[in-house]
Amino acid sequence: MVVLQHPLETRHAKNTARLIPLCIPNTQTFVGQSEQDFTELKQQLVKTNKTAWVLYPNSQSQPLEDYQQHYPDTLPDVLIVIDATWRKATKMWQLNPWLHVLPSWHFNALPENQYRIRKTQLAHSLSTLEAAAQGLKILTKRDVKPLLRLFDEMQIQQEKHMPKHG
Repeated sequence: MVVLQHPLETRHAKNTARLIPLCIPNTQTFVGQSEQDFTELKQQLVKTNKTAWVLYPNSQSQPLEDYQQHYPDTLPDVLIVIDATWRKATKMWQLNPWLHVLPSWHFNALPENQYRIRKTQLAHSLSTLEAAAQGLKILTKRDVKPLLRLFDEMQIQQEKHMPKHG
């Protein structure tokens, strides 16, 4: 798992991407926005000859649920997720044409959003952690409940420090 994290996300207490390495060993996070910021990752992928897929909905992406139709008996070595607001993620996608040549994927059916402490206008959106968990679940059939439990616990801790409305 590789997380491309927008620099502003590193400062958010509610950032979910920081939880991913706690449950998914070998997760790498690269902080940046432009193509130059991810030179190290690009070099790693070339040097190690690893296959990488991007989990980001775009005009060329295919439903991840159908990956076996496109790549029978093949899994990526690396699944790349973008950690940013939707607006910033779109900008990161535009600034990184090297991502466009990699197979890109979206979800046909989104799981129910579990991110109750986030403010968003988008009804059908997932946190970075939820997207990563769903991607792993589809690709590897792994049990992602530990990751989702950690996510829930983070929210419980955050809610303890939030003002009560009522």
